[in-house]
Amino acid sequence: MLLVGINTFSASLPPPYYAGYFYYGPPGGYPPPNGVKGNIYTIDKDGTYCQWVTVMLSYTPMYWVQVGYDKSSKSNFKLLSFYEKKDENGYDFEYFNSRTPGVTYQYWISKDPSLHVWTCGSNDWSKFLNVLKPNSAVDYQAFSEMPLPTLVNIDGTHFMYLSYRIYDWWLWDRCVEHADEPYWIIKVSNYEFYAGGGW
Repeated sequence: MLLVGINTFSASLPPPYYAGYFYYGPPGGYPPPNGVKGNIYTIDKDGTYCQWVTVMLSYTPMYWVQVGYDKSSKSNFKLLSFYEKKDENGYDFEYFNSRTPGVTYQYWISKDPSLHVWTCGSNDWSKFLNVLKPNSAVDYQAFSEMPLPTLVNIDGTHFMYLSYRIYDWWLWDRCVEHADEPYWIIKVSNYEFYAGGGW
C-alpha cells in the first residue's frame, strides 16, 4: 500500500500528516456523482510523500480510488505517478510513468454517466476500472500526504482546477480545508490551494 491514502482525520492523531481539501469531509455526503480531477504541480523534495486526488466510495469501511504521484522507498525515491483502489472487490495498486519536477500534471477519476463504469488516469496514461463496489462517491479529496513532519518539506505544493463531473466537468463550488501541523495551506479558491511546511 502507498502511505495508506485515506483516513478520517478524526479517528486518531497522525502520522500520516495531510494538507489539502475535502469536498465534504467525513462522513461524506452526496457529491456530484461522476468523478474528480485536478492539476498538481510536481515538487521534488527529500523524504517520503505523495500528492493525489481521491474518490471516496465509503468512509466506513474505508473504500476509495486514488490517483497522483509518489516519492517513497516503494518507488525507489523516484517521482512516479500511481493509481490505488480499495473496494469490496479487493485492493489494487500500480505505478505508471515518471513525473518531472516543476511540471504540472492533470490527474482524474471518472465514472461514465451512462455505463456507470470507472476509469482513471493522467496526461500520459489511463486505466479502466469497471464497476466498483460500492459504485458511488460519498466524497472527493485533494491532498498532500506525508508520513512524518521531520522528513519532508512540501513548500511549493500547488493544486489547481479541482473539478467534479456530472456530465461535463465543473470547478469545485465548496471545500473543507485541512492541514496537520507543522503543515499549512493557503486557500486561493474552492478549487485551488497552495501548501507547505515541514522541515
